[in-house]
Amino acid sequence: MPEAVSLPAPTAPDPVAIRATLINRRDRLAALPQAATATRVASLLSEIDAALDRLEGGHYGACSRCDGSVEADRLAADPLATVCLDCLNEGERRALERDLETASRVQAALLPARDFANAAWRGHYAYLPYGAVSGDYVDVVASSEDLLVMVGDVAGKGVAAAMLMSQLHAMFRATAAPGLGLGEMMQRVNRLLGAATTANAYATLAAARLRADGSVELCNAGHASPLLLSAQGVEPLPADGLPLGLFAEAEYSTRTIPVGAGEGLLLYTDGLSEGRGPDGCELGVDGLRSLLGGSPKDAPAGLVELCLGAAASHRGGAPAHDDLTVMALLRAR
Repeated sequence: MPEAVSLPAPTAPDPVAIRATLINRRDRLAALPQAATATRVASLLSEIDAALDRLEGGHYGACSRCDGSVEADRLAADPLATVCLDCLNEGERRALERDLETASRVQAALLPARDFANAAWRGHYAYLPYGAVSGDYVDVVASSEDLLVMVGDVAGKGVAAAMLMSQLHAMFRATAAPGLGLGEMMQRVNRLLGAATTANAYATLAAARLRADGSVELCNAGHASPLLLSAQGVEPLPADGLPLGLFAEAEYSTRTIPVGAGEGLLLYTDGLSEGRGPDGCELGVDGLRSLLGGSPKDAPAGLVELCLGAAASHRGGAPAHDDLTVMALLRAR
């Protein structure tokens, strides 16, 4: 398998999915008791009918105030949107900012503690959204037997990606039982995600179960290669499964990796490895291997800071252009 499954960037929602979403919303509103059919419900029904008319007329997604188009991620999050960001008036901008602030607080509340540990493992991560909210997914689920850690990347950016990230969080929390195999858990979430989202919504994800004996059970669904930090050097662990949400019947295999005392694992999203320098070149897996090969492995937080510093240095002072998550895991000596 390649280092990670290469997929095209997500496009605007397809007309079939939009139509199905709009009709579903209209039917649910129309089914409300008459007493609940207040002015706002009637207004929403009118907006949905207007969106369906725009869809049938072939001009769905056009901005009603200029010759441009409404941003694809906004349409994915709100299929009734009719105005692009550049054309929002001051009041609309303030309302959108308040919504984004609320979404950011909700997303932050879903994140686990930045530092975590049990008798055998220590971990630390950094989570840096590109905007107000992030499409990166990170979670840590502790049990009496092990630590389950997950780092993922939802297709797209902005609010629509953040909504899908919150769905992933709920799905994994609902299925992450200690007695359930990691491959079976991934298969269940894959089916749930595929059934709950549109065809162009998917997520890559690396999940690792950190056991008390120091071994790691790893499952990689099309995600950037985790790096094994061992006495022999830095070894990429390529993806061996498809991204979540693409094919309902996809199967996910796992492998067990022995990790010695003082050795560890690095999980990250492509905001780290695909960050570009002034020359247009990516930092890449080889850049990370070179960076980490000679570094001390005494503290997870130190490894994370090392990676963030290298990413910033590689960009030459330019701002990041993607969500970025990096997690370092070290087995206790």
